Amino acid sequence: MPVHDPRLLAEWSGGAWRGNPPGRITGFGIDSRTLRPGQLFVAIETAARDGHAFVSAASRAFASGALVARFDPNAGLAQLLVPDPARALQDIAREYRKAFPGPVIGVTGSCGKTSTKDLLTEALGGRSEVGATEGNLNNLLGLPLTILNCDPQVHRFAVVEAGISEPGEMTRLASILSPDLGIITSIGPAHLEALGSVESVAQEKVQLLRQIRPGGRAFFPFECLQWAAFRRLSIPFTVIGTASVRGSKTDQGNGLSVAYEATAEGAGLRVRVDFPGVRPVTFLLASTSQGMVSNAVLAFAAAVQLGQDPEVVAGRLEGWRPAALRGEVIEKDGRLVYLDCYNANPASMRDAVRAFIGRVGPSVPRLFLVGTMEELGESAGDWHRTVGREWPMGVQDRFVLVGDQGDDLCRGLLESGRDPLTITVNPSPGELASVVENWTGAVFIKGSRRHRLEEQIGSAWRRAVEAEAAC
Repeated sequence: MPVHDPRLLAEWSGGAWRGNPPGRITGFGIDSRTLRPGQLFVAIETAARDGHAFVSAASRAFASGALVARFDPNAGLAQLLVPDPARALQDIAREYRKAFPGPVIGVTGSCGKTSTKDLLTEALGGRSEVGATEGNLNNLLGLPLTILNCDPQVHRFAVVEAGISEPGEMTRLASILSPDLGIITSIGPAHLEALGSVESVAQEKVQLLRQIRPGGRAFFPFECLQWAAFRRLSIPFTVIGTASVRGSKTDQGNGLSVAYEATAEGAGLRVRVDFPGVRPVTFLLASTSQGMVSNAVLAFAAAVQLGQDPEVVAGRLEGWRPAALRGEVIEKDGRLVYLDCYNANPASMRDAVRAFIGRVGPSVPRLFLVGTMEELGESAGDWHRTVGREWPMGVQDRFVLVGDQGDDLCRGLLESGRDPLTITVNPSPGELASVVENWTGAVFIKGSRRHRLEEQIGSAWRRAVEAEAAC
């Protein structure tokens, strides 16, 4: 674990220690309940709670000190006093990143961020070699915590996920991250409630690439070039794509094209990558998702750019497995469950449906338990109807829809010719659990995190799923 100098933290944050500064600080935490001994507690104030109320609790958890805006003389530990602890945490991370000697790779996109981060971490040698984002620590608090947890004595690389939901956030995140390489996985309708349009999403996401360090490079799918923000990039970049990218020319002379193709093989996809100047490489990806193929090729291209042997990278990618709730496939007693409950937007929903159908085939009865998609703003109804209309047809399909936009998704399904008797909208928890537990075919479960669908499918079935996942 990295060790931080209290004097440098005061200098970087513009703050002053009250009480004797600790001898050393072994990390940072914003939750007193999960704080580890030696860490600095950061007292974050939000609308829900004020971290200053937990400084004494941090002391009892053997924190080394606290980063605060208001000194607590009764807490019994040293406190670094600053005007704004959240901003100070970001400033500290920005300065700490400048001293990190290895390449720092930033990853963002409308969907696929976490999977691409995990794939690239695997491609670069795994957690023993790479400091990488844990869980969903990708926002203005999580990203600084991730950077500060990267240990230059241990990690050769840092792979950091950046997530946004409002205008201006990416500029702030990118200024902290200052990446050597930047990856954008996709541009699509996500967080439209605040961002307004898909074009605005592109303009915000591309800010990560605008702050790549001199000598760095950007990586993104060929489709991103439909957005003017990408065509205006002046930095070197690599685009990846299927047949559309082979032989195509970008508008700028600083673009490199990497082509790939994927064919079904067993329970996954065999991926062939044609990287300029490198003998074609293939690897077996443990997923039937075309979106995941794109993520894996982005990870492959970035790893090769960083000097990794292409054959070694291919072998490492074969060891990757989907994270829990992110395209996870569980087979139990002859039944297959596709779990993708971490988040959802129109692009990820379409890709997940295609991946599931590609895995189970048309002859298997299919139950679709779908949670509606959040943060789509005024166009939410339209997006849900569109996704419903585009849903691939299966004669034995059954739908259970959960969420505020369930009626809109249902309307789209009906417009595509579905039998109304095969669709249930917002059933009671008991009815929902009964449908899932009694279903004898394959089950698809996807929705925005708010719905926590994996918790609504009945205790008996959930225990079976959890037991299988633990194996």
